[in-house]
Amino acid sequence: MKNKILRKLGYVNLLHRYNIQQAGSRAGLSYGQHPILRALMNNGGSMNQKQISECAHISAPAVTNAIKRLLKQGLVEKRVSEQDMRVTIISITELGEKKMNNFKEQLGTYDEDCFAGISGEELDTFEKILDKIIVNLGGDPDDDRAFFGLFDELQKNGREEDV
Repeated sequence: MKNKILRKLGYVNLLHRYNIQQAGSRAGLSYGQHPILRALMNNGGSMNQKQISECAHISAPAVTNAIKRLLKQGLVEKRVSEQDMRVTIISITELGEKKMNNFKEQLGTYDEDCFAGISGEELDTFEKILDKIIVNLGGDPDDDRAFFGLFDELQKNGREEDV
């Protein structure tokens, strides 16, 4: 029974990633582009690559590659910082904002759809069970920084596909 539950948790993770990828595809974005565009949109539209990497929790090399594709598609533009000529500033373009808004529309009520038919009491119980599993595996369910720290560690080890 425990293996079946773990398999289902993995399946939920895969379905979630698949649905996010499909929404991005319908919006004209490839997987991995929307976190960068979201980071830009949520932080005034412009950031340097290091800030993007930290905010989106994506390795620096992955950010560099994604930005190259985003530049070719006209979704971002880059310029040299006026304060520090060594720093490159990446800014989301109007087209990039349009595609991100389309992505959000494609997701629609995704969060609500995920939990349709599940009562608040069931969600509370489910969250408590997940918290116990996280603790059993050595994690801290109340520390988002720990989650992203683990995520970043997996990326450094070249295993970001496992997250």
